[in-house]
Order: sequence, then structure tokens, then C-alpha cells
Amino acid sequence: MTMTASAVLSLLRRGKVLAASVAADEPTNLAWVAVYPLNTAIETVRQFLENKGQATPLPNVQVYRIRRFEVDRKLIDEDASIAEPDLKKAVDYFAYGEEGLASKLKEAGVQLDQLNNPSTVDYPI
Repeated sequence: MTMTASAVLSLLRRGKVLAASVAADEPTNLAWVAVYPLNTAIETVRQFLENKGQATPLPNVQVYRIRRFEVDRKLIDEDASIAEPDLKKAVDYFAYGEEGLASKLKEAGVQLDQLNNPSTVDYPI
């Protein structure tokens, strides 16, 4: 079921992780893009942003971590447990605010209304 951009933003504002299945660069892989809303009120989140070379935003600016990666289709078919070392072509994007989110998602090849509950798109991690 497809969600509207408004519904997606509402879920993200509540801190829900959302994902979308996307076309993989390699025919033997499957690929996803996921959005993780980050709570910058938490010290470890601020430290994470600093470690990734990201600025800590003003208090009312939402930060999103966007991950795009591929996984060997064989691991998915085998229902294997997927971990960080299994991720291929992993790329992180960081977006500030909802307009920034839409822009970064576009760079990753996804529109807001393509995002959904991770289990709906068989997000593997």
C-alpha cells in the first residue's frame, strides 16, 4: 500500500524508521533506501553526527540519516541474518528538515511517497 507524502512525514515526525525497495546497481543484488529520524536531544546521537562530520542542528531542526545499500540476493533468498559486513555499496546521506529530506531522497533515487514500513518492503536490517 502506498502512503502519501503527508502520511510519511507524519510517521517520520513521530520517530518511525521508513524504507523503500529500489533498483540495485548489480543484477545479483537487492537494494533499499531507509530513513532514520535522529533525536538530537540524545548525547550519543550528537556524538554520532560529529563523528560523521555533520553539524549539530538548531534545536527545532529535524535531522534524518538516509542509508542506501545493496545486499546479495542469495543472502535474502536464504533468509540469512544480514549484518553491516553484508552491505554493499552502502552510502549515508544526512538531511536537515523536511525540504532537505526530500532533496536528499531524490539524490538517492526515492520520492517521499515511496517510503513505507520496513517490513512491508522486506528491509533486511
